[in-house]
Order: sequence, then structure tokens, then C-alpha cells
Amino acid sequence: MNHLVWLRNDLRLHDNPALYYACQSGAPVMVIYIFDEKHEAHAKLGGARAWWLESNLKFFQAFLYDKLGITMQFYQGDSSEIIHALIAEGLVSDISWNRSYEPKHISRDQELKSQLLAAGVSVHSYPGNVLIEPFAITTGSGGPYRVFTPFWKNISQLNIEKPLAVPSKTSMKPVKMSQLAESIDCLKLTNSAQNWMQKLEPFWPFGEEEAFSRLNDFLPKARNYNDSRNRPDWDMTSRLSGYLTLGILSVRALWWTINAHQQEIPAQENIYLSELGWRDFAQHLMFHFPHMTTENYKPSFEQFPWQFDQEVLKRWKNGQTGYPIVDAGMRELYQTGFMHNRVRMITASFLTKHLQHDWRHGEQWFWNCLVDADTASNTASWQWVAGSGADAAPYFRIFNPITQGEKFDPDGTYVRKFVPELKHVETKYIHKPWLSSRKPASYPSPIVDHKQARLDALKSYETIKNK
Repeated sequence: MNHLVWLRNDLRLHDNPALYYACQSGAPVMVIYIFDEKHEAHAKLGGARAWWLESNLKFFQAFLYDKLGITMQFYQGDSSEIIHALIAEGLVSDISWNRSYEPKHISRDQELKSQLLAAGVSVHSYPGNVLIEPFAITTGSGGPYRVFTPFWKNISQLNIEKPLAVPSKTSMKPVKMSQLAESIDCLKLTNSAQNWMQKLEPFWPFGEEEAFSRLNDFLPKARNYNDSRNRPDWDMTSRLSGYLTLGILSVRALWWTINAHQQEIPAQENIYLSELGWRDFAQHLMFHFPHMTTENYKPSFEQFPWQFDQEVLKRWKNGQTGYPIVDAGMRELYQTGFMHNRVRMITASFLTKHLQHDWRHGEQWFWNCLVDADTASNTASWQWVAGSGADAAPYFRIFNPITQGEKFDPDGTYVRKFVPELKHVETKYIHKPWLSSRKPASYPSPIVDHKQARLDALKSYETIKNK
């Protein structure tokens, strides 16, 4: 019988423990992917992420067969029921998977593992695509971390496991196809009417070889990352987040590559590595505080006087707030499935503080539009900005969209790229175009006055300050 490898967000050959050890077992290896909408993340897959998943599943199916001679099989429905059905068909004696730390996945996987072991099936689960598993690191008192700095100090001093090699093709044997298997098109992950492929494909080439190519392109820039990472007008970021989200690139492989390239910088002082640490911190928080994916981490924020105006929210989504750096970010998001990290903070602060809209409205929009949409990172980051999360930004930290633009996009290059109607506005006014006689009538005036909005936000935050 076959050794079943159940892939989730691990669409790669390198450093894939479930696949690697199954291939070493000597048994025929059966690789499957199940689209289990019932146990999907905290929300239905967003359009950009669904396109990215479908495209990479198709690519990985061909890549897996080409490199290892394994035919990847697709299923949809309840994961536990499908796996039990494959066992009933007499196709499976062992099963392997890499762990996921999303709340719905943890409970499902634990129950399934108990059932399979009771039925005499050998089950092997391995660390997921993290530097250190959420349950494997604790504070000095034995509890979970709630503050990033000590968490990062701990992680940066650990010996991160080296990535595993790609399995050898010579150990592969053909397997029988289950009668339950479907074509990937039957999964209907995307809606062709949305044209996500036409819009996003130029920005996101598929597969792990492209991920490593992008990583190699980034390495010369990495040495200046600490100084350049906040400039959206410069092409100085790695653009690897989408590949990490689906496990197309192993975070351990990325860690070791960056560390080797910058040996002169201690890990604890390496800003890029610390961002990988933040990604792990988000997984750590989600594992220990699963309510944070849909609720405020801090209960006091349940009393926050959030505002809601459908038209205001629409203008924020569409990049029509009248603040160029905000609008450029929102348009970059919709056009490319990505947004520069500095601008993510600016746009999130603007929604939650200038407009005083619940962070969940922003998180839902990012979830729908980001190729790199990740439950843990998305919710942890939004709550950090809003002030409702763990180790959150101080409530009085309200990004000024004018000065942020002037500091990080001083020549207006980023704004002019994504808000082309402002291309003729003088540079000194590019982040406050309402002062320019060249502002076109088609570009809106500011949706709120910054100074007044800041005062209003502070007043609202004061209502829950001591709760």
C-alpha cells in the first residue's frame, strides 16, 4: 500500500518534511491536496489568494511529476472523510502531513490523528513552515509570549533547523489513482469572471524555482535592507511573502540563505530576519490566543466606539481618500495583490484611526486582495496597528499621511506610479495636492482633516484607555 502525503500550504520539493520522509520510506508515495472549504481559514479564501493557490497547484502538479514522477491527486470535501475513504479503498497504510497552526486545522488534525492511530494507520506529522513551532518556545515563566521583542531575542539565539534536501527521484514508484480524485478545475477555486490571472500573473510567477530566483535577485539588496526597507519608491524588498504563504518557499531555507549571505550581521540585529521572526510571532499568538483571528485580542476594545460609513469605507478601498500615499497603497494592493509594508501600516492606521473604522473591515479587504493573505500575520498586524492586539502600537501613534509620504516617498515616485492623475503636481505638493493649482478636479479633496481626525481618534481611544 501507499504512503500518503497530504499537502496543505507546502507546495514545494525542498525542505518538505512530510514528502521527504515519505519518499525515504521505500513505499509508493501518493500525494494529495484536499480543498476543504469547511475547514478553511477564518474566512473564505480571498480572490487573489484563491487565484494564487489554484495557479500554484496546477504548476506544482506538473513540477512534482517532472521532478519525482509522482502524480498529484485532487479532492474536495471534508478532509477526514476523504482520507478515511482512501483508507477504505485499501490505498493507504501510512500518512504524513506538515502541521498547520490555524485553529480549525489544529482541532481537525488532532481528531483525525487519533482516529487513524486507533484504526492501525501509521501517522507522521512534522513541523510546518515556521522557524520554531508555536508550542516549542515559552517565556521564562513557561507561558506564551505576548511581546515581540523578548520573543525575537529568544528565537534569534536558537539554532534554526537546516532545510531538508529535495527527495530523490530514484525511490519513486507509481501508485493507483483513487476513484474519488477530481481534476483541479473541478475544485472551482477561482471565478474566471474576476480576471485575477490577467491582472496578477505579471507580478507573481509560479513555483519554487521562481521563488529562489526572486530570492537570489534580492540578496544584493539585502545588505542595505535596514536602511531601504521603508521606501516604497525603491525596489528594495524581497517580494517573497506570497511564496511563504503557500509554503512554495521554506522559511527555514530563507533564514539560512539570508544568514549565510550576511554573516557579519548578528541575527538579532538583522531586520529582515526579524521580519521572519514577526511572522513566527503571529503564528505563536494565533496558536495560543485563537480568538484573535476574529475578535479583539484586548477585550477592552469591544467597547471602542468604532464608526461605520459604507461610502467612507468604499473610498478607502478604492484609493480615493484624498491622501496620496494612502491612495497609492490601496491602488497598488488592488492592482498587484501586494502592498509595501510601510504603506500597509500607513493605510491601516488611516482606516482605524483617521476614519475610526473597525480593523476587521480592513483585514477583510486585505484578505480578499492580498496574494500573501495569511490568517495569523494579517490579523496580528491589523490589531497591532489598531492598538487592540498583543504588543500593539501605542494608541497615540497615529501616522500622519502627509509627513509619512514626504519622508518615505520624497520625490513622489510611488504616488505618481499608482495615482497617475497627480503626475503633474509639483513635488513639494505631491503629498498635499490640495495646495497645488495643478491638482486635477478628478482627484478628491481629503476625506477628513488630518489634525481634526487625530484629535477625534485620541478622544475615542481615551474612552477605553484604562479598561
